[in-house]
Amino acid sequence: MVKLIADIEAGQGDIRAKILPLEHGAIAYGKQLLIQHANKHAFGSHDALVAGTLLAANASGMALTLVTADKGLKAACRAHGIAVFDPSA
Repeated sequence: MVKLIADIEAGQGDIRAKILPLEHGAIAYGKQLLIQHANKHAFGSHDALVAGTLLAANASGMALTLVTADKGLKAACRAHGIAVFDPSA
């Protein structure tokens, strides 16, 4: 796992991805999402930070898709217009 993460960060290997910083905007979006979705979809603080990071990135002009099979996270993201891909579907 450590090698996989190192390869991703270096832009090498089979998975090519950019690691997004956790900035104030992402935390603010995440807080809003947590307040809205904490009582449904089994949506927790880690899910809120992931979705908040995508919302902030998309608001800044990036067109990102979240890859997850987590049902609660998918439901909350779709409710806020975040594109989701479920590899298990």
